[in-house]
Amino acid sequence: MTEQALFPRLFATGDLVQVTNPGRYERGRWRVLGVVASTTASDDPAYDVVNVRTGRRRVFHGSRLTLKR
Repeated sequence: MTEQALFPRLFATGDLVQVTNPGRYERGRWRVLGVVASTTASDDPAYDVVNVRTGRRRVFHGSRLTLKR
């Protein structure tokens, strides 16, 4: 089991994060708005995030996010 699976990342509202292995339109810094209520996998919750520069909103699983300061 990986360290990431043993210690899931929990992000608070307002945290600045970056997407690991970003695809098209997923680059840059994102601000966490909160946990998505319909998340079924409690070990890897999904987060509602907004891009700081463009204002675009997306939902990402916590395993794809890295905390930035």
